[in-house]
Amino acid sequence: MKLDLFSRLPGSSQADQERQLVEARIEDVRYGFDIMSVSEIVTPRRLIPVPGALPQVIGVADHRERVVPVVDLRRCLKLETGDGVRAKWVIVNSAGTDTAVLVDRVIGVIVVKARDRRERHPLMSGVDTQWIREVYGQGGGLVFEIDLAAVTGGAREAVAQALAAKGEP
Repeated sequence: MKLDLFSRLPGSSQADQERQLVEARIEDVRYGFDIMSVSEIVTPRRLIPVPGALPQVIGVADHRERVVPVVDLRRCLKLETGDGVRAKWVIVNSAGTDTAVLVDRVIGVIVVKARDRRERHPLMSGVDTQWIREVYGQGGGLVFEIDLAAVTGGAREAVAQALAAKGEP
């Protein structure tokens, strides 16, 4: 069963319900992170590699006195590595765990409505799109909302590995 992310408010139709997404870009493709899951946006910091981590987990960082795994969204989407010139980390919280998601750049906050939601084309049903939660039409283009549970799932394992390597429980 798919959870409808748009709640019903008195006096408004389901199609008018709004959500806010933090818009980020990989190349010229628009991606969105549910604003309620985003805690901050930061410039990338020093990474510590985690041997044996999933390919999308590029390491961990010491961020605000916590070990935070860093997931490269390009790797999730099976894209070539970017130049990192304007790269940012979108710090998200999923299932009580903070994870940094590396993107090319962050644009700002956008509003999507239930009526903006688009059905996935059958060609989008492969494993490569498991990271996409919803697709929205906006401004003559598309915005792909990131499924945070899918992106951050393997990152929790990387943190456990990093802490074990440091001898911490």
